[in-house]
Amino acid sequence: MHALAARGALAAAAIVGCRQYDWAPLRRCTTTLIVYLSNYLELSVLRVTPDSIELNSTLVQFVVSCTLIDAFCGAIPLLWNLSVSILFNLFRLAIIFVALFVLNIARLEAGFVAFAHGVPWVLAHEVVSGLTYFTLLVFVFTRHSWASVSTGGPVSHPLSPGDIRATRSCTRVWQSRGGF
Repeated sequence: MHALAARGALAAAAIVGCRQYDWAPLRRCTTTLIVYLSNYLELSVLRVTPDSIELNSTLVQFVVSCTLIDAFCGAIPLLWNLSVSILFNLFRLAIIFVALFVLNIARLEAGFVAFAHGVPWVLAHEVVSGLTYFTLLVFVFTRHSWASVSTGGPVSHPLSPGDIRATRSCTRVWQSRGGF
């Protein structure tokens, strides 16, 4: 468990470091893809700024957590495998990043489709976001990358069910004609 604790501290540091950058290019890219996909699905979405849209008279701003980059950066120390080459680790992280980016676009769009059809924001967005973070957490902890160094093999139970928490707000939402 010592290796997991050290990697946990590195994960926290990676998230804090990630949050020091605004990730504007990634937020703009996410916004652009959401606008294109929403228009393709015939949702009434209007791009208001480089990182915000209007949907059902609601302004939605894409913030850092909307990109899942903070979760990805936090996962790096937990996914890094010391028993394989740096190149293999980087290749694997690149694949995970692309997969996570696609998953993120899908989860955002699914939430916007639901919200556009009258599902309350807390269900359309927050619940979907929580499930996405939980899925990522399960993925990370089933990899046991830290176990090969500290124990020579996989850990049978890295977490108890009570240790798993997945809550995070992804976007700031306010009515475009009424303030917050």
